[in-house]
Amino acid sequence: LGLMHFSLLMREHCAHKGITLHDCHPGIVWTPMLRTQLGPSVCSLLHISGLSHRIFRTPEQGAATVLWAALAPASSPTPLRRGTETDSDYFVNCKRSRGSASVESRDVAAAHATWRWLIAAEPNLEKLAAKAGIKFIREL
Repeated sequence: LGLMHFSLLMREHCAHKGITLHDCHPGIVWTPMLRTQLGPSVCSLLHISGLSHRIFRTPEQGAATVLWAALAPASSPTPLRRGTETDSDYFVNCKRSRGSASVESRDVAAAHATWRWLIAAEPNLEKLAAKAGIKFIREL
């Protein structure tokens, strides 16, 4: 939800620059990170039973939706208005899936609240951005 809030705010911030941002869901991907979270016992059971290949996507399959979204032409999302919900492109299974993202993920007021919370929770964020050569935006 936090990532979708961030992209919602970035769409608002970058709209006049001709930059298009898309959200996508790659599916549940059988990655080292997932396997670490599941633990060796569960992973062994899933692998031996063959369920790991039936339930989870390979990294290549997960990347397909991300690449499809990156290469897709821009559509005309609903213009953003502070404090209102908006709809924009959300990609699932290598296709646009308008309306499938949660209402909460499209709430502009909640997105601004999430950003304010993040800045308050991580006081070094601005310093880290500067160190990396990234222009920090306090208000999105």
